[in-house]
Amino acid sequence: MTNSLSDHFISIATAKHKPAKKSSLIHGWLGFKCSQSTSIRIGYYIEELINRLTPGNIKCVLEDNNTIVYNNQVHQIDHLIQDNDGTIWHLEAKSNTDLDRGKKRDIAQREQQITEALTKLIGQPVESCILCPFIEDSKETSGLGHIMGMKEFISKFNPNFTLSEFNQLGKNPAIHSVL
Repeated sequence: MTNSLSDHFISIATAKHKPAKKSSLIHGWLGFKCSQSTSIRIGYYIEELINRLTPGNIKCVLEDNNTIVYNNQVHQIDHLIQDNDGTIWHLEAKSNTDLDRGKKRDIAQREQQITEALTKLIGQPVESCILCPFIEDSKETSGLGHIMGMKEFISKFNPNFTLSEFNQLGKNPAIHSVL
């Protein structure tokens, strides 16, 4: 008796099964699943929203308000913000913090390069971490280090919105209609 093709596939899949990684946290914020391209677009919209509504946004110090060059490589700056204590922060926005080791390593290396270039440009130390607007509480992770959640972001930078308003925004049918 021979195994069917599907039996072989099931045997292989069962033996090699790993739990699926979390997809974008945007889905939970929206209250429904969306395509990857829509999720990416929403991430860009959220970056712009945070930059517009955070009084300490100082991306204007960048030549084009968006990028910096380090060793002839151009790096996009998601958020460059001065906090309530005068510290300047570079925040790399991520909507998915469940990344593989290689991506974490690349992000950490890029963050080090960006921070070094910004410190040189601004003439004072620049702090750096990941901002995930779709988690409320900050957390520490291996590979990415400190991930700032929205409670810490709001406390540190005083944007022109509350945590509740931000969370309600994701469930608002009016924004769903423009996606």
